[in-house]
Amino acid sequence: MQNAWDTEVLSKLQYDANQPGITHRKLAEKHGVSRQMIGKMLVRAKEQLGPVKATAFDGLKVRNRK
Repeated sequence: MQNAWDTEVLSKLQYDANQPGITHRKLAEKHGVSRQMIGKMLVRAKEQLGPVKATAFDGLKVRNRK
């Protein structure tokens, strides 16, 4: 994970955190930081970017149709 937690990185983290079955532990492993840092960065993301808005497509899995 890069040292600078810019808007793009915070946005990606916020998106990842809202995926089904994801935990702070899994996010920490993925981004190479502690669980506590994930919590702090999610608070920062919410402050800077606002809360994540749900859509009608959340939770749906799109399949490739051939």
